[in-house]
Amino acid sequence: MFAVVLLGCLSGCAAGPETTDGGRPCPNFTLADTDGRTWRLYEALREGPTLLWMTNCCATCQARFPFVDRLSRDHAGRLSVFAISVLGTDRDTPAELRRQQHATFPMLLDPEDWVGRHLGFVHLGNACPVSNAILVRRDATIAWRGHLSSAS
Repeated sequence: MFAVVLLGCLSGCAAGPETTDGGRPCPNFTLADTDGRTWRLYEALREGPTLLWMTNCCATCQARFPFVDRLSRDHAGRLSVFAISVLGTDRDTPAELRRQQHATFPMLLDPEDWVGRHLGFVHLGNACPVSNAILVRRDATIAWRGHLSSAS
């Protein structure tokens, strides 16, 4: 289902299969990445839909890096991709993982878990969220919500 919704979002189509969050507004946020650059969701949405991937940098998440990077590269200029670390104040682990994986997408740091709390990503401590990815349309509404392992 992720692929169908992604293609719809990239083509500008608002219709298509949706999850229970489909159509719900996604709040704006501002976060810094592992390099210190500041990113704002609504600025990214000006270029096109955006994939938000919440990660705790576990082995399963590490295995998804090539898939997410391929999405970022294949749809550059039409799809923004942000990985968002759920590791609290740990900056080193996400920065090192991004470097090791040669990721082309930014790894955002969310030490207060603002995005997780406002989007309802349930996770305990540094555990992987049950749902860990959201595809946001250009109009800032949620098109898809799920676990990235089911999308690749």
